[in-house]
Amino acid sequence: MSDIARPQGRPSELEVSQIPEVAELATALTTLFNGLGIPQQRYAARISMDKSTVSRYLNGRRVANQDFINRLFTELERHRETGITDDVRSRVHRLRLKALKVSDPQAFEVENLRDEVDRSHRTIKNLRRQQEALELLLDQKEDSAREAHQQLELLRGDWVADRIQNEATFLTLTGENQRREEESESLRVEIEDLRRQLSEVNDLRRDAEDRCTELKHQLSTAEEKLAERLRGQIDSEFPYSPADVTEQVLTFHAEERFNDAARLLSLAAAHFNGDDTVSLWRSISRSRRGYIDAIRFLDDAVRFGSVDSVASMAEAAHAASSNHWPSTAQHFATSIASSRTVTELLDLYNRWCAGGPMYGIMRVALPIWSETATPDATFKVLSALKHNNDSTIQVRILHAYGTRPTLDVVLLTAMYSGSTINRRDEVEILIKRWWSTFPLSERHLRTQEWNSLVARHARGKVVRLA
Repeated sequence: MSDIARPQGRPSELEVSQIPEVAELATALTTLFNGLGIPQQRYAARISMDKSTVSRYLNGRRVANQDFINRLFTELERHRETGITDDVRSRVHRLRLKALKVSDPQAFEVENLRDEVDRSHRTIKNLRRQQEALELLLDQKEDSAREAHQQLELLRGDWVADRIQNEATFLTLTGENQRREEESESLRVEIEDLRRQLSEVNDLRRDAEDRCTELKHQLSTAEEKLAERLRGQIDSEFPYSPADVTEQVLTFHAEERFNDAARLLSLAAAHFNGDDTVSLWRSISRSRRGYIDAIRFLDDAVRFGSVDSVASMAEAAHAASSNHWPSTAQHFATSIASSRTVTELLDLYNRWCAGGPMYGIMRVALPIWSETATPDATFKVLSALKHNNDSTIQVRILHAYGTRPTLDVVLLTAMYSGSTINRRDEVEILIKRWWSTFPLSERHLRTQEWNSLVARHARGKVVRLA
């Protein structure tokens, strides 16, 4: 352990660089990096990362994140044309955890809990395999025991009958009877032992699953605390205003350094709040090339931002660009549909469901999202819309979903059938839309496909087609 006094808050980069555990990790990473034989600036361009961030990781001013380390391993494997050994991976992982433990205990707790959860999952997986193997072996032994018992009973019947007729046969059957009894007893002992082992494995699996559940809860709590801390920090690594970024982006454009412009805008999207995001978006969208970057920047901002940030961005963008709002709303809708969870989508919908321009974003976003969403997630959204009496977006989603593979349509229809929701209208719209996507020449084949899938996945829940 280092003798340097640990600060109570998060240490500065200079303080981090003086921590021996961090320096040890940086030395190991630099040694690996040197194996590539290229400058840091070229490597930064290769992995689309800011050069200053690469430098900080390699000189120990910051503890490298796991994504950076994994990418370094990948690049080394490609360069050497051979894999990184498990020993090297394990050593670097241990060094990183040691460095986090002394430089950022809260982040260390999260990383350590993630490792424990992963180990717990592996343990559960191994125990389930043991359970399956023991159950299979137990079934085989019980089958053998039943067969041995039947043969023993048959032998005893023959023994009684033959004892009367032939003394020699009686002696032979007596020996066979004894052998069968010993075999049956041996099987009984093996079965009891297998049942005991299976019971122990089941207990271990249940304990491991309980432990895994507890670890996941601890991890969730630790992640929330870490996220709260990070939200409250001023990011000193991106001290640029929208005006600074605009000026630099225009310079990059003039020098045809479009990749550098894109990287800078991606960093800005991850750090700016809603108002700064809209300010930068307006500034860079005036030229044709700037407009292309502005759309990508908007997409990054929606992907990186919280639900609150996305909502404020959309509202600020509407106020700032009423003349071009339809195309802007379309970009927002597409980005939201491709990057937000079902819970976040419903959060945004509940904010904007009263109508107006923001509602228009969700009217476009939710059908786009439903084109790739799981049946249960789609049903959850449709149920919320039904509860809100929003037939407009419901119909749009059903029309979009109806173009999907037949199995997806069958599964969603089955969910309606298994719910208390009045389903007739929605199911009719969904099936009619699915049916309309096929030419007349395919209708017979599609009917057979539908009925086959209903029989396998939704028997008794979904009607067969005539």
